[in-house]
Amino acid sequence: MGTKIFTDIQTEAFIETLNRKVTGWSSMDQDPAWTAWLAGQHFGKTKLQLLREAYATFDAEAVINLVQDFRASAEIPPMTPARPRQEEGVRRSFIKDFYQAIIRGRYRGREKEQETIQGRIDQAISTGKVLNG
Repeated sequence: MGTKIFTDIQTEAFIETLNRKVTGWSSMDQDPAWTAWLAGQHFGKTKLQLLREAYATFDAEAVINLVQDFRASAEIPPMTPARPRQEEGVRRSFIKDFYQAIIRGRYRGREKEQETIQGRIDQAISTGKVLNG
């Protein structure tokens, strides 16, 4: 009989801790995203196995950590490839290389491209956006 009372006290403390620290924890099983997330692996076990172990041992902190991990993962937007940062300006080395390429005839037959680059250089010079390097 003493073991039953001890288990009841553990259960009460466990549930009280979860109620205090995790809003809506008791209804999470109704969330398909939660049940799908529990199927994932963590340290060689499914998260569902870890959750069941935490319940069996009345480890409220482990349950709280799992719920917090799930909620944090749900808040993170999907990763998108980072776009390379484009500098606003033109480097001096680019300008030098461009004019050397013109002298060597590398833009012969590509006058439109040469004009576009020259316009970019002129814009950088007039707006003070010529970068060192």
